Amino acid sequence: MHEKSRYREPRAGDMATIRHHGYVKDSITERSALILSYASSNVYEPASCEVYCDGDIFWVEAKFLTLHPRDSVD
Repeated sequence: MHEKSRYREPRAGDMATIRHHGYVKDSITERSALILSYASSNVYEPASCEVYCDGDIFWVEAKFLTLHPRDSVD
């Protein structure tokens, strides 16, 4: 029996961790961010999120985000 997939699309108000690979081999930087909006993928662009992080607002590809779990009450 297969477990249900834990994947879900990001939504405004979700908390996430941004993973970014640095120039030094095997170095990964992680920063927390608040998702402001989500743009799904299309033929020309990958899925991305507008995020608020460290006082800045910018867009990040969704593949670099790890969503924090939501409460079971939605």
